[in-house]
Amino acid sequence: MRRTELGPRRSAAGRPARRRRTSRIAVVAVVFLIVAAVVGGFLGGNAIARQRWAAAIASGECLAGPAPEEEGAAAGCVGLLRIPRFGDGWTVPIRGDTSFGALGQGVGWVAGTTAPGQIGNCVIVGQRLGAGQPFFRLRELEAGDLVEVETASHIYVYALDIAPGDLTVTAKAAWVLDPVPGASDLVPQTALLSLVTAQDLLRTGDRSVGVAVLLETREK
Repeated sequence: MRRTELGPRRSAAGRPARRRRTSRIAVVAVVFLIVAAVVGGFLGGNAIARQRWAAAIASGECLAGPAPEEEGAAAGCVGLLRIPRFGDGWTVPIRGDTSFGALGQGVGWVAGTTAPGQIGNCVIVGQRLGAGQPFFRLRELEAGDLVEVETASHIYVYALDIAPGDLTVTAKAAWVLDPVPGASDLVPQTALLSLVTAQDLLRTGDRSVGVAVLLETREK
């Protein structure tokens, strides 16, 4: 007579197969919880950063002056950045430095570069991921798109001449900060605005740079 085997099936090593499946499920569950915690923290951090943007804009501190193009301007919030392609309500505070803390509260004007609206090269950097990710969509911009910078005294309207998706540099490419980018020996004749962010969603040494030319100046 053929015997019927009772009890749990065992693997070749003699261990119950069900126990092995259970341990795999437990590992998957732990990994899922870790990923969920990381993603939740990331999204929560973006939400907090955007709340800070909104608070700074509502308080009026970014337009209180003095404007960055005036003597005596101090670090802090020095203006507002608007990119119409991103929607009518897209407005981000411009901070007067590019420290980690500053970039967690908006975008940053690079110290030593030209003030907005002035002859030379005004450079603004921002995070593509995290810190509210103000420049997440920067590479979507095309030549001809408008960029507005509002300070306490003026509104400056720029038009992109070089799209961010068309110019990639390394993090060490300091020439993008020159008054005439790539031609440090030339005297600037035009008011430029350079927008800089990480090129890739994963951390690399590449940067995307968009260069815009001043189109219009409106005194407030």
